Amino acid sequence: MNSPSNRIVAVDLLRGFALLGILIMNISSFALPTGSYYNPLAYEPTTLNRVVHGASHVLADQKMMAIFSMLFGASMILLMQKTEAAGRKFGGLHFARTGWLLLFGILHFVFLWEGDILALYALCGFILFLFRRLPAWAGISFGILVFLAPILWAPSLQSSFEELDEVNVVGVGRWWAPPLEVIEEDIAIYRGNYIGQIAHRFDEPSESKEDGEVSEWPAATLAIEAFCRALGMMLAGMGLYRAGVLRGQRSASFYRRTLAISLPLGLLISSYGLWKYYQYDYAFPRSLSLGRAPNHIATVFLAGAYVSMIMLWSKSSRLMNLKARLSYLGRMAFSNYIGQTVLATLVFYGWGLGLYGRLNRFELVGVILIIWAAQLLISPWWLKRFHYGPLEWLWRTMSYWKWQPMRR
Repeated sequence: MNSPSNRIVAVDLLRGFALLGILIMNISSFALPTGSYYNPLAYEPTTLNRVVHGASHVLADQKMMAIFSMLFGASMILLMQKTEAAGRKFGGLHFARTGWLLLFGILHFVFLWEGDILALYALCGFILFLFRRLPAWAGISFGILVFLAPILWAPSLQSSFEELDEVNVVGVGRWWAPPLEVIEEDIAIYRGNYIGQIAHRFDEPSESKEDGEVSEWPAATLAIEAFCRALGMMLAGMGLYRAGVLRGQRSASFYRRTLAISLPLGLLISSYGLWKYYQYDYAFPRSLSLGRAPNHIATVFLAGAYVSMIMLWSKSSRLMNLKARLSYLGRMAFSNYIGQTVLATLVFYGWGLGLYGRLNRFELVGVILIIWAAQLLISPWWLKRFHYGPLEWLWRTMSYWKWQPMRR
């Protein structure tokens, strides 16, 4: 039973922090038309929008997903240790949990939002099982290599971009910097009815390049990159958990040294990448290939810096109320992740307030803060009355094939 007394508070605190940070990046996918997630010039390229995008790029892009992925790997090791300590086999439970997670991810994608990561995590989880016995140093080293692998093919990727035929250049351009008619169509769909939004998610992959629309390979390239990033950080998270880093078991001086080295390096490298983006005005193809490399490298350092900050905070007595609320939020991260989708789509999609495409990036910061506040208020209220978040309870019941106690 996951009561506060037998949970690792530092892990919950870190998970809550990462979950809040993920919304900083996801909000543009919820609220802005095609291409806006990667390219700030795709829609309303004002100076203010570019400043907000730049700040989120440096501080959050990839970093929060990296931490979330680390914790996925750490949670697998934690569950394996508990299961085997109780004299049960872990394999059956792991594949049941991962299989159900895949189903949750598919349903999330189909019925709510195209930016789901649960299905990706489940696919990585099946592979992760093969590496569950890796020692700490091997998990960390191999994980970072896998994470950084996409940088190795970035030069050839840019070359392939530059050699595209005219039809494909037009196709990618309509995705990276969509013309007005594409933006207007996108806005009409997401301000429209619910069924139309579901259909749109399945229409996009089948768009033909003969029509001058999005070709398939940019999405495939980004999917492979996301797979490497997720799997790599999961492997690293397994190693960091075994080494005690993610449990807050290392000394305060260890975390301070890591923070002192990683934070300035990460900020410098990511800021350099942003400066290069500005230099070539987010032009394709460099922005989608070599231009992403500095931020990719910076993620390793900034994720380490954020982990160190949270671990130091977990050892301190500062902001205890916020710390408690954030750890509660992290304890029901699955429910809160889907909850962010429900709240955001309720604000932006046509089945709710229909504000899709109406707010600029600075105004979206206000929406982020409102959703954060709601989840920080609701999570403690819920967990003081129930053992699990609603989706955690469902996932656990389905994985164990046994009704789990819910109400306290």
